Amino acid sequence: MAETADAVVIGGGILGASTAYYLGKLGFGKIALLEKQTLASGSTGKSAAVVRSFYSNEVCVRLARRAVDVFESFHEELGEDIGFNRIGYMVITDQPSTLDRVLELHRQHGIKSSKLSPDQIKKMLPHMNVEDVAAAGYEPDSGYADPFLTVAALVQKGRETGIQTFQKRQVERINAKNGRIESVDTTRGPISTRVVLNAGGPWASQVHPFSEIPLPLRISREQDCVFDAPQEFKDQSVVSDPILGVYSRSDVGGKLLAGVGYPKPEEPCDPDHVDERSDQDFAEDLKKRLVQRFPSLSGSTVVHGWAGMYTITPDWHPIVGKAPGVEGYYLAVGGSGHSFKIGPPIGESLAAMIAGKKPPIDISALRYERFKENQTFSSVWGPGNRA
Repeated sequence: MAETADAVVIGGGILGASTAYYLGKLGFGKIALLEKQTLASGSTGKSAAVVRSFYSNEVCVRLARRAVDVFESFHEELGEDIGFNRIGYMVITDQPSTLDRVLELHRQHGIKSSKLSPDQIKKMLPHMNVEDVAAAGYEPDSGYADPFLTVAALVQKGRETGIQTFQKRQVERINAKNGRIESVDTTRGPISTRVVLNAGGPWASQVHPFSEIPLPLRISREQDCVFDAPQEFKDQSVVSDPILGVYSRSDVGGKLLAGVGYPKPEEPCDPDHVDERSDQDFAEDLKKRLVQRFPSLSGSTVVHGWAGMYTITPDWHPIVGKAPGVEGYYLAVGGSGHSFKIGPPIGESLAAMIAGKKPPIDISALRYERFKENQTFSSVWGPGNRA
């Protein structure tokens, strides 16, 4: 006899875990969270895990504003340490007018942020080279969290409200009949359900059988490295540097985590055969850029590095909400590097949508149909950028 569930959530990353958790809080019933590998083993676990509000569109600003509060309160709500460190977030620029639109959105939504002059930047980070910097936007309440601890805490707390988690259980097919979800086939047998959420990350297209609803997703291999660092980098804020195309933040143990930012060439990959090691050439180029900005890193070496994946949509923003034409089928795909930052409030609003309740944040701007409706997102930083 087939198993049954009130909802099946495909994917044990931040989007799947968050939505399942909030469905449980809403009393939705029996929720099966299926992960083909282990929790947070895909894009989530290899995220730089930055939590920041610096977006240039309203829906992401609202989600990010909520995310900062959620990450701050998760320790108390979930009863577990998720490794949230409020170290602040700074984006530097040689085009200061680009900051103004974002800071105005921040003011409208109650986000604490400010515009800094080079002298103010230098006072905050005296070891930074600011010769080519005209201004910075700064958010003191932002920071980073531990992606593994966050997902584990969501799932652990969610078990109290009806979530059953199945690791190493792969979804092979989503089944619909007469335009309505009826079951999923898995490597451990079928599950009958009327609701399916596809939050499969880089594998989302593999379990999506509906050719009439093509998922406009592409996958790119993404690398990060952790460097040893001098004492002045301990607890340093996140620094996004579009001038040199690099980002960095302090990491546990006084280390510095860094990567190369967008826009940059993508590296298409097969999610089932991606090389998860960082490349020496990448590390050398990354260090060269970092030393231009922080000369005191010249003697630093790579402690370790890794490669994860971005699942990218045409406008670099996630697809979230009901899938058109199939009743009971929902999407949370194409994170485009945003998912960890705004994943919990996306899950909160998506869960409300699934449960037939009013979402705390209107996420309709992230709907699948926006591409046909010419309602896509853009960035103040130009094409191929995620802000």
